[in-house]
Amino acid sequence: MGNKYGAEWIFLDILKYNLKQIIQNKKNLNSKKIVFFGITETTNVAIELLKKDGIETYAIIDNNPSRRNMTLEDVNVYSPEELLNPYNKDIVIFIGTPYFNEMSHQVEKMGYYKNEQVFQFFDPIKMMEQYCVKDLKKVELNESKKIQLNILKYVRDLCEKNKLTYYLAYGTLLGAIRHKGFIPWDDDIDIYMPIEDIKKLYSLFKADDRYLMSMPGESNGYFYLYPRVIDTHTILNIVDFPLLIKSGISIDVFPIIGLGDDIQQAKYSIDSSYEQQRLIRNMISKKSDEESIKSQIKFMWDEYEKHNYLEEKYCGGIFGPYGYREIVQSKEFIECIPFTFEHEKFVGPIGYDEYLTQIYGDYMTYPPIEKRASSHIWEGYYCIEEEE
Repeated sequence: MGNKYGAEWIFLDILKYNLKQIIQNKKNLNSKKIVFFGITETTNVAIELLKKDGIETYAIIDNNPSRRNMTLEDVNVYSPEELLNPYNKDIVIFIGTPYFNEMSHQVEKMGYYKNEQVFQFFDPIKMMEQYCVKDLKKVELNESKKIQLNILKYVRDLCEKNKLTYYLAYGTLLGAIRHKGFIPWDDDIDIYMPIEDIKKLYSLFKADDRYLMSMPGESNGYFYLYPRVIDTHTILNIVDFPLLIKSGISIDVFPIIGLGDDIQQAKYSIDSSYEQQRLIRNMISKKSDEESIKSQIKFMWDEYEKHNYLEEKYCGGIFGPYGYREIVQSKEFIECIPFTFEHEKFVGPIGYDEYLTQIYGDYMTYPPIEKRASSHIWEGYYCIEEEE
């Protein structure tokens, strides 16, 4: 990776301090039922830190219906309404997402008030403002989408020229079906690729290209578990607890792998993957040396490469946020078909309906207005002046 890209451990000490302050100020916390609102990496680490102090987490609540019945750090996930009604005076709610005001207002309607039973243990917005890039021209949202679209076109052209397989995935595929482009309130692009083809794609990028591919286990200072293709004319800081990620505007490339020949085996593969990811996250949170982290990531990728997504009955992504909902039958990906996205032609799986239904349920129905928002916390800037 170039010198301007990489990662810094900044936020771990801040989180530890914040939790210590809450514990000191909130007496008898051990006798309370601690509930985290929102599935984030901050939540993962906070649960572990509290456990080290002998404080157990009672439950996690999340507004995303696809996360119901999941477990995180051996803690069950519920909807807010399911867990918080009727009112329970013994519940204490911890929130560490960018949407503290909205989320605290949501639980306030059920009788839980800020600084009494609701606490902000981490503030990503404040951190982004404190550590954002200074004195550069900001990339506006519509410009960011255009930059990402150009990256996707570049990747598409490389794949077509070199006979590599890719598929539009997640919200990008949903956007292509429902909106013929970006979901209006979304701001990123995701694709699937087989691991073998991801490695081939990585080998095609040249040092003097405008676009840079950051590869797990290979690129220095890169700790994401899936690759990204970055526009090097841009730079941004991402609050990605516990790291401050120095990157550029990019698209995500998720590996699609074989998960097994029966549903129980597929679920076991998902569970095993999450355990491996948890191990790596713990290494990052404990500030292990970079080479050890990269070695563990590379080992994980080499193991996944042994499972061809078309040679087993079930396949799916293992780095997405949807748990068992990631599991689909491989026949849905047996063929690529064209879709229109922002007036350009790209490809996705022939079984797009089955895939999107598995991930999102009734995907053609719009979510409520209050939930039409991006979950990403970053601001991009131009580091090379663009021609008008």
